[in-house]
Amino acid sequence: MLQRMEKPGLTNINCPGFCGKILLNISNHEEFYSDCTACPWGTRVTNNFKCNECTNLIQNYDLLFLIFHGLIPFLINSCFIRSYSFGPKKQRKISRIWIGLQFLSAALESSLGFIFTLLIFKPYGSLKIFTCQKHFLFEWYPMFYNPTINYTKTLKCSSELVYPMFSFPFANLAFNLLNLLILRTFLYLIAHFKSEKKLPSEPFYAVLWTLPLISLVHSICSGLIYYSFPYIMLLTSLTLTAFHFAYEGRKNIKQLLQIIFTEPENFITMIIHMALFGFSLYSIYLSVPNYFLLSKTKIYGLIGAMLPLPSIFYILTVKLTIPQRTTMRYPRI
Repeated sequence: MLQRMEKPGLTNINCPGFCGKILLNISNHEEFYSDCTACPWGTRVTNNFKCNECTNLIQNYDLLFLIFHGLIPFLINSCFIRSYSFGPKKQRKISRIWIGLQFLSAALESSLGFIFTLLIFKPYGSLKIFTCQKHFLFEWYPMFYNPTINYTKTLKCSSELVYPMFSFPFANLAFNLLNLLILRTFLYLIAHFKSEKKLPSEPFYAVLWTLPLISLVHSICSGLIYYSFPYIMLLTSLTLTAFHFAYEGRKNIKQLLQIIFTEPENFITMIIHMALFGFSLYSIYLSVPNYFLLSKTKIYGLIGAMLPLPSIFYILTVKLTIPQRTTMRYPRI
């Protein structure tokens, strides 16, 4: 049904809940709208009855949320590659070159997936992205807030109110899966003819079932993840740092420093963990109220100074986890 709105200010035209009206036609300077319904993808009701296009440029916190989802496939890939490829030097199945190529492929898969996803969202073909602001937790779950008219009729007005925060991770994971099938398969084919030892296929299959599982988690917990991802990343970076050093076995401070600065793979791994730690700190900073905000120079300097703290703390306290053996003598009774 079309509704003619000649004088909107004199008519009660607001829709209940998250419902809105879609502009269907303009004739003789008169606008014709649909009945109250769910707004199309990429639009939402703001302060009036119309479904308006989401044209706000993305804010820093929202951008970090999308980058967080872009990092997840790479981190998972890296964990599986390290688990199935690394081991004691005498027991390594493949050379460092092929291990490095797997990490490079994982980074390329995640980077291309993130870029391709940006290109398919408005404005199309651009690395910029438009969003609908005003994110509240309940807006992530609009299906639970469909209005009921006269206790009898329910208007189904579920749509992506937080565009594109909900749909972006799904598209990103889909592109990551596609890139995995293409790039990693190509790498395995090259290794089949060039490498003396076969590349382990376990990381490939592990990611194949992990990415759909991430999609399921996001579909259920997306709103909670949006508000907690800085702390998830903080815990992840600290855990990875601890596992990285613990993986080297019982070493004293001098031995740990020697391992870090003489083996490139350990140094690069530590830099990545520091970058994740800095990412989490900056995300937490953006989530605090405005009156706590500092100038960019101060916050960047503060975060930069804190980057090595987890590694320094582990190295300085590692001796406490290896107490010297002591012999206790009990007096005879």
